[in-house]
Amino acid sequence: MTISYSIRDTGERRMMFGLQARHLIITQEMESSVDSCNGPHKTKMEFDGWYVDFSAEFNCPANAPSTDMPQSPTRPDCVDRIVAKSSGTAKPGFLLEGTMKMYGEDGTVQMTQSTETLELSRATLDPALFDIPANYREVTNSQDLYSMSMRGADDLGRRNNDRSDPIRTVPGGRDRMPVEKSVYVNISLASRGSVNQNEIENYIRGRLASRGLRMVSTGGEYVLNFQFRQIKESTAGKIGGIFGRVTGVDTKAGKVDLDMTASLSGGATGEAKIKGKFDGPPSDAVRTAVGQALDELLERIQ
Repeated sequence: MTISYSIRDTGERRMMFGLQARHLIITQEMESSVDSCNGPHKTKMEFDGWYVDFSAEFNCPANAPSTDMPQSPTRPDCVDRIVAKSSGTAKPGFLLEGTMKMYGEDGTVQMTQSTETLELSRATLDPALFDIPANYREVTNSQDLYSMSMRGADDLGRRNNDRSDPIRTVPGGRDRMPVEKSVYVNISLASRGSVNQNEIENYIRGRLASRGLRMVSTGGEYVLNFQFRQIKESTAGKIGGIFGRVTGVDTKAGKVDLDMTASLSGGATGEAKIKGKFDGPPSDAVRTAVGQALDELLERIQ
């Protein structure tokens, strides 16, 4: 698999937000041979835009699991040899305005994505924004971070219960406590390779807790079923991810075709069908679809 990356400076200049912008054309091509894992194919991406010297990166290192789309070669044990080539000495910088085009094997444009910067500021931020909160506690991995966020959602759910949930009187009539409704959740994924089911379950648990509901592993007054028939990332997303890893350029183009049906049964019934194209990686698409279904179905739980 040969990946070629080139930068061409047209020599054009213009002032944008007080900075001198360079007109660059960045081309990325990927071509695999006949004996490659997935067979021969050719893809091209072209970025035509105005770039400036402006640092806007902010990265938090974390021991989070990778969400990259794994390859699904025809031969499971096959591993391609990647050859990277580059040309041009121009510095890309930060894209303020431009268009990305993705071309198919026949040379036709398959996708277009435009970028436009509406505001850019170098103003000094208020130092108070960076003050450490009084209840700050350091964690060492993503699992601890998720557990903290879930505890926060549980606390919110309990507060909501105290204010609005129906109450139950125990024998003797002296003690009263809120009734916490339970929900059993079943998730059936069409493909697990690119979606972390634990993250989806944590997201659902937090949404339920925010409404005073408790997610349980068995039984439950209500049952939520999520059935995903299709989670398919477009070629643009897969190729963009490979380009990004090889060239260091952030290429997040692509969509995910998703087909999901969510149903509610037990103390209330309902069904939500979510089908369409979603932006971003598969994990984000699944989260968005689940959120839309929950918005519709949770309204039926009184």
